[in-house]
Amino acid sequence: MDALSRKIKRQKAIKEFFTALAFLSPNFFGFLLITAFPVVAVFFLALTKWDGISYPSKSRGDVVFVVSSPASSDIQIPKGAVIESDFSITKRFFARVDEKILQSPTFRLPKIGDEVVLPVSIRGKEDYTYIFPAGSEFEVEVVIRTTNQNGEIESSSVLLSFVNTSDFEVSVGGSVEISGKIEKVISGNYIEGIEVPASSIGVKTEYSKSEVFLGIVENSVVIPAGATNAMYPVKVSSLKVGEEYNLPEGTILIPKNEDFPKGVKGVVDMAFIGGKTGIKFIGLDNFKRLFTRDKDFWRYFVNTLIFMLQIPLGMAFAIILALALNQKLKGITLFRTLYFLPYISNLVAVAMLWRWIYNDQGLLNEFLKLIGVINPPSWLGDGNWAKVAIIVMDVWKNVGYTMLVYLASLQQIPSFLYEAADIDGANEIQKFAYITWPMLAPTNFFIVIIGVINGFQAFGSQYVLTGGGPAGATKTIVYYIYNNAFQWFQMGYAAALSVFLFIVMMIFTIIQWRMGRESTTSSW
Repeated sequence: MDALSRKIKRQKAIKEFFTALAFLSPNFFGFLLITAFPVVAVFFLALTKWDGISYPSKSRGDVVFVVSSPASSDIQIPKGAVIESDFSITKRFFARVDEKILQSPTFRLPKIGDEVVLPVSIRGKEDYTYIFPAGSEFEVEVVIRTTNQNGEIESSSVLLSFVNTSDFEVSVGGSVEISGKIEKVISGNYIEGIEVPASSIGVKTEYSKSEVFLGIVENSVVIPAGATNAMYPVKVSSLKVGEEYNLPEGTILIPKNEDFPKGVKGVVDMAFIGGKTGIKFIGLDNFKRLFTRDKDFWRYFVNTLIFMLQIPLGMAFAIILALALNQKLKGITLFRTLYFLPYISNLVAVAMLWRWIYNDQGLLNEFLKLIGVINPPSWLGDGNWAKVAIIVMDVWKNVGYTMLVYLASLQQIPSFLYEAADIDGANEIQKFAYITWPMLAPTNFFIVIIGVINGFQAFGSQYVLTGGGPAGATKTIVYYIYNNAFQWFQMGYAAALSVFLFIVMMIFTIIQWRMGRESTTSSW
């Protein structure tokens, strides 16, 4: 009997094991695919340098441009070395104009000689800080779209020369606001001083040559000591960045920091990525750059915290609405639905509506003029007002959801508590302070936790309404991660930013969880 009983138990255990395995296996593999693998991949990428699209290839590599000779003695460049044939670090530098510098609904084209502020991001050799003296020239391509008599849209491209008026420095991957002047029109028809809608004008996100002209040294060359921007007798070849070529026999592509001919390190002043080398492990260099050189990240971190002011503002408006709508009145459901509609509305549509409201000649400014405000603010053209504009829009859009959460919690509070308070002679303020608000402690905890998590991930409103402008004034951490990953193709650094953001969010969540647990316990 004992043997039979043990056999039955064993069979039952085996059956339960395989039943559990059949149930848990899909969940386990789902966890690996949806959660574990992406997290591990991001943490790994944070320790690498990768452009997000390339793969290792022996026929591709980093090309070193020899542009000056700061050494105290002559340096021999061997036959076959690849150099840049026409390059000056202060004239035609590889830079990008930040994606949107024209944020106000209307924009007045600057006149030649006008002082303007141009936010730029620098591309070039990794782990390097460039110093630009006053008088450095940048070329900015502006595209103006107009409608002709037939209703057809015509585009004209204008190339402007922008010269900075003071020295500045910026690290690769970082950005900086440069004060300078529009010196001249290089090409195109430019009508200065006219006012155009922002929707009809754009600044190209990047200016650089579509082709990189490389010179191949046919014979060995000696660079004199102290020479700068030296020109060499070369055979010029036109090579497009990122494409493979059968280079002439004897051509040498010198990888950065590897296998330099003796003495060449002294003349390497700039490197341009001329090929695809795949993922390169660089250890903690991305985090070193984040904490020591990237001032922009901390600026955008502060912006992110500022936008979190919408959490207490939204909670305040939501509790007021919830109290007002927590009534047994005919048609009250209609009002609850109307307040909830903005939350489920498409963000792009909502942002376009608010862009029209915030227009310099929009509904809001026209109203302000009616009540006596002579010079109403440029809501999207001024950095401080742009922050206020986004916070107001986000509060308006999300207050319906928070109101609904509060409303559900209010309806769970036992009515006998209010009846007892009425017997004791408590007024409405006392009932709110000593009954309603303490009973809402778990709800407040939930709303704050969700609000902080969403606040650190703020992106959509800033992207659609202001594009992160003006001059980065409304750019957030996630927006900066987006720039690095999908516009500047610095996947490794973007992953490092994401890891840091994850750690910060984890710390904030743990602190709030402990504080919320204590307040919830004390309220009961």
